[in-house]
Amino acid sequence: GTRGKNNKDVWIVAREYTADFNYLSYHITNAGIDPVPVLSTSMVPLCWQCPGFTDGPWMMQFSPDGNRLVVTYDTIHEFCQFNLSTGEIFRFRTEDFTRAHSFATL
Repeated sequence: GTRGKNNKDVWIVAREYTADFNYLSYHITNAGIDPVPVLSTSMVPLCWQCPGFTDGPWMMQFSPDGNRLVVTYDTIHEFCQFNLSTGEIFRFRTEDFTRAHSFATL
């Protein structure tokens, strides 16, 4: 998770195991957890019933300022931008490190 834009609230992000390939961003305030997540589409399939299935995320890590998110799956890394106000995740790019041996900087 990461702090929200107001530096008081928190965002927690998870992945959904369905054919929709969604990220789920939950907003947590002093009033509690909003039960309705903000949905953002991932570029990486994560459905065990779907072609191209990928194991679940091995790691999800926010940059120190919370504006970027990297998610690692086996050899695939998904680099995203995160909106601290809305909880939306915007795809930036994916890298398959079985073919590429360079590292990107958040």
